[in-house]
Amino acid sequence: MVDSVHSGLTASIPGGDASGGQSNWRTDIENAPRGREVQLPGPKGSTRTVHQSEPVILASADGKTVTVSRWIPAESRWNMLGKNEQPVAWQPYPTHPGAPA
Repeated sequence: MVDSVHSGLTASIPGGDASGGQSNWRTDIENAPRGREVQLPGPKGSTRTVHQSEPVILASADGKTVTVSRWIPAESRWNMLGKNEQPVAWQPYPTHPGAPA
């Protein structure tokens, strides 16, 4: 049984539903968004490069865990997963229905 708090969260995931049905999972982990490097202005006219992460929803190999994550380039791993853990599927992180296109 899914309580009202969890059903609201589940329903907000594209393709998800409160009954625990299958969503739009993708198994091509290599194509999951990992963010990008951006140039930011620094002091005295200099620039610095920083990683701008992009959130994704990941499913772990244990068959139970679904989490919001981001790629950590310095560690070559996904946030919320260990260095030797690889997700088995991913979904894009949903945007707010009222957000501008």
